[in-house]
Amino acid sequence: MTTTGRRPNLDVDLLDTRNCNVRLACECCQSRSELAASACHTPLGVLCVTLCGTCSRAGKRPHWSGPRGADRIGEHCLHLGIDRATMSALLAQQQDLDVPEVWFY
Repeated sequence: MTTTGRRPNLDVDLLDTRNCNVRLACECCQSRSELAASACHTPLGVLCVTLCGTCSRAGKRPHWSGPRGADRIGEHCLHLGIDRATMSALLAQQQDLDVPEVWFY
């Protein structure tokens, strides 16, 4: 149970990027063509990134600091309509997300 007394919605696809913003440039190479939102997982949770087609196909992912990554995970939770606790519960249920992982420095 959450602190509001409601059960968290555990029927959410953490990799859904339909409500995620596509930024003005690829977050790896700064290209402005073929942009799309893509989901990545981290040791802290799932986040969305904007990648160009070239970086996406090559499996490239941005490198961020831990605090910036945590902020982006929070943003992705908002896009999904869930809170961080719900994301944690969902991650505990899903062992293998089968998406590239982003590591923080």
